[in-house]
Amino acid sequence: KAAKSGQRVAVNLAGIGHDEVSRGMTLCTADSLEPTQMFDTRVEVLASSAKPLRSRQRVRVHLGAAEVLARVHVINKAGEIGPGSADLVQLRLEAPVAAVMGEAFIIRSYSPQITIAGGIVIDPLPEKHRVRDTLPARAFLEGLIAASSDHRSVIGLLVKSAGAGGTDKRGLVDRTGWRVDVVADALALGKADDEIVEAGLHWVAASIFSELKTAALGALAEHHKRDPLSRGISRDILKEKMFRRGPQDVFKSVIAALETENKLFVEHDIIRARSHSSELSPGEQAFLDSVKTELAAASLA
Repeated sequence: KAAKSGQRVAVNLAGIGHDEVSRGMTLCTADSLEPTQMFDTRVEVLASSAKPLRSRQRVRVHLGAAEVLARVHVINKAGEIGPGSADLVQLRLEAPVAAVMGEAFIIRSYSPQITIAGGIVIDPLPEKHRVRDTLPARAFLEGLIAASSDHRSVIGLLVKSAGAGGTDKRGLVDRTGWRVDVVADALALGKADDEIVEAGLHWVAASIFSELKTAALGALAEHHKRDPLSRGISRDILKEKMFRRGPQDVFKSVIAALETENKLFVEHDIIRARSHSSELSPGEQAFLDSVKTELAAASLA
């Protein structure tokens, strides 16, 4: 037997008391969904609505069987959506729910309880947007909407939005609500097309990974210029300079890639550029020899 989301079904949940279950909860495989108190969406306001939907407005959100109070943050410069219009919104909920990409919901006014809008979940685990984030937030969400029918494109956008720290497979499953195998297939396609890079347990956009390699080489060049006679720079110091809070496996992957490309050399915990040598130039060596000669001739003087 099988049942899909939205169907009415009787389920025997052994070992769970009545006081542990409430209306609006979602039945799913353990650890397959991450509860959220905020999600991004495209909302369409009914033409019959008496007022625009405005930022900071308190509303009732009906998602599945759940009814949750929420505050509205309209992601546009006007801060509102007029009757009969649609635009991007972040809903900030007063209680956690389980939401997945593409899930439909309706919005009712706080009082009286009248349906005023409806929408589809675009990003169930977003960052909190502020007014200054309006343009980049809109660009990202519009990209997700355009790519919604293509798993690989959606995963590519989510990986790129994670920045230099990247994201792991578990995070992508939580963010999308998709099965692990669907996410894994999308990652494999992105990797095959050189759009994303597998860095240990993390995944990083290829363009950002390239920027990290450039930053590592730049930090090495700066160190060699400042201290030309040193063998190189400590691995830990290099990570601190270019990638202070990033995951260790991403940093290791950047160094491994540069070593494979023959652009740097790693000896124990010391890293140096392949082009760097701590040997003296002929002129420097001649000067050192003359100093040694003078010191030897001077004896104890």
